Amino acid sequence: MPATPEQQARQKIDAQLIAAGWMLQDCKQLNLGATRDIAGMRACQIEAIANLEKSFAAGTTFSPDQLAWLNLMRDHIATSVTVEPDDFACAPFSQRGGPGRAHQLFGAQLPALLDELNTALAA
Repeated sequence: MPATPEQQARQKIDAQLIAAGWMLQDCKQLNLGATRDIAGMRACQIEAIANLEKSFAAGTTFSPDQLAWLNLMRDHIATSVTVEPDDFACAPFSQRGGPGRAHQLFGAQLPALLDELNTALAA
């Protein structure tokens, strides 16, 4: 099967990173001690978030507001490694209604959602 445009782009980017001296690693065998950069960790976070979003999309329909919050959580995890309830009191979550809005949108499912987001990234 031919490579998708996304796969072709990833191959070009990987080749450029290697040429620039970066060390690329497989997410399943990531060794953060092997290099000083965090590119591998960031790539794994992005991959895990994308996979999680696909699994959510397959079994759940989210409102536009919920999707906006999921995107905020995704972006937060990509830079902070985890998302916790306390994070909702800070920007950018506080600018969208903070913890109260998160509970209003996701209800009793919020703790399980956060656990699933955080677990997907730790795997």
